[in-house]
Amino acid sequence: MRKTTPIIHMYIEAKQNQMNTEKEYFGALNRTLENIRIEFVPSFQELRKKVKEADKKKNRPLYKNDAFVAILDGDIDYNNKDISIQARSREIEQISNLDRVKIYLSNRCFENWIVLHYQRFSKFTDQRTSFPIPDYAKTKAWYRESREFLLSNQETAIKNSLSLRKEVYRNNQISRYAVEELPAFQSKELIIEILELNPITYLDLLIKLLREKNEKR
Repeated sequence: MRKTTPIIHMYIEAKQNQMNTEKEYFGALNRTLENIRIEFVPSFQELRKKVKEADKKKNRPLYKNDAFVAILDGDIDYNNKDISIQARSREIEQISNLDRVKIYLSNRCFENWIVLHYQRFSKFTDQRTSFPIPDYAKTKAWYRESREFLLSNQETAIKNSLSLRKEVYRNNQISRYAVEELPAFQSKELIIEILELNPITYLDLLIKLLREKNEKR
């Protein structure tokens, strides 16, 4: 019989043979959670299968306290911006069409979240951006060595992320969403609207979700 511990089914996009920095970060966070646990979903196909399984009437009681989340990067190629945004919006729309899945986006990349543990950062981000993260490297060694700092400075990152969204929403005249609200990504047009915002991240809202679920037990 399945354990009653609520599970966060977490899908993280990653290219084959590419270092998965998000998994390193959330894997470390997972080890600090006492009342819930994160399970990484290895592919979009597996995520879709898991959501369908959870939606079956006989399985609903087993999954009622679980959450399904997708961590995505904007990952826009600004050398071919229009084509890249159109292609990326179609990919994100596929995920947003899955029931129960909430999308947590960082634009342009995950480092837009990591840097906020150190300082406020509102510089436009492209493929060439150098982030002011001390000795940063996309390696397991860097995340292992920086783990304690990142975990202990999450509150700073949350505050900086909220401040960043306020600034970006104001500058882009975004009034559709409250800064504390996660966009629903319900249509291609809304997805493109968010992809046009750079820099931005919603991972602070995921951290809050994890904290709330961990405290409910």
